[in-house]
Amino acid sequence: MYRVKTFNRIAPSGLSLFPTELFSVGPELRNPHALLLRSHPLSVDSLHSGLLAIARAGAGINNIPVDECTKRGIVVFNTPGANANSVKELVVAAMLLSSRDVLGGVKFVNEIPKNLQGPAFKQYIEDGKKKYVGRELKGRVLGIVGLGAIGATVANIALAMGMQVLGYDPYLLPPTSPRVPLQVKKLDCLQALFAQSDIISLHLPATKDNHGLIDRTLLSECERGTVLLNFARSEVVNHNDVLEALQTGLLAKYFNDFPMHEYSGHASIYSTPHLGASTVEAEENSAAMAVTQLINFFHHGDTVNSVNFPNVQLERTRGFRVSLTTLQATNCLSIVLSTLGVAELGVEGLNSSRRDAVAYHLIDLDREPSGEQLDKLRAIKRVIDVRPIGFA
Repeated sequence: MYRVKTFNRIAPSGLSLFPTELFSVGPELRNPHALLLRSHPLSVDSLHSGLLAIARAGAGINNIPVDECTKRGIVVFNTPGANANSVKELVVAAMLLSSRDVLGGVKFVNEIPKNLQGPAFKQYIEDGKKKYVGRELKGRVLGIVGLGAIGATVANIALAMGMQVLGYDPYLLPPTSPRVPLQVKKLDCLQALFAQSDIISLHLPATKDNHGLIDRTLLSECERGTVLLNFARSEVVNHNDVLEALQTGLLAKYFNDFPMHEYSGHASIYSTPHLGASTVEAEENSAAMAVTQLINFFHHGDTVNSVNFPNVQLERTRGFRVSLTTLQATNCLSIVLSTLGVAELGVEGLNSSRRDAVAYHLIDLDREPSGEQLDKLRAIKRVIDVRPIGFA
């Protein structure tokens, strides 16, 4: 039985997908084969020798020591797109609030003196509403940094509202690009996007290269009164430079999902308490996707949506399946096949791929290998994991 240790609150509708006869799931399990979490920060000490996989019910992976997982042959999954609609709706709300001072208008009405009634009440509202004249989003320019699952959905809704949309994503991959509307004008220069946009929405991961990417240099390209939206990751902006841009008027408003003490009480900063994926639907979608990935990994060896392993699937035959992981190896597969041949194990199916230094192989054999035969595979240089998966 596979043991899956959970952290945070994982939607019960997702957990219910685990076959109870094959998986033991809970927060108190020891020596688990897999970890299932959301925002819980994992330390390297959590990566014990029997751990095979980690699934993050969400898109971000900055709470997981991915590099160390890779070295140990631990597959890390995330759930790209599962919370895309939830984040998109929050971005749309921020765009609307950036153009129409709805919050200010509500506050104004709530603070009307209690003694005002009748004509005086109506006149007070008529006089006051002049301070809350806004602008329509239609015709304005939205710049989207990062055209992945979330950025693409934001682009679609912005176009539907009549906005012009610019996009920047140097890592746009073929599976993602069909989701990006043709009407999006893709730019090769991030500075140009900042210079031409009325509103800029960030949808990029918190990688080392992106840390503090939105800084004084980029913000200096903005026209005065630009609005910045950050529902991606706190780390992608230089916070001091954002505060400076607000002070000088280059930025009119900064909407973000990452409260900081430095932002408290700032009249032009609107922070929400990390609500991007906080909808019932997003939590259920993310949990179901993460659980399904773990089931497929343990049952079939699939690594689809892994962030550190190549995406590998293989249609099951009636044979016995073995998964094999290698690091920094060029001719390892030929040695593996030769070893299987010597053992007179017939290969009925094979799929193999590489991602950076990691190569991952799914091999279907005509019969079950012995423990000694599996040990010979493990003894091959640069092989870091051999896992028997069993018959289809």
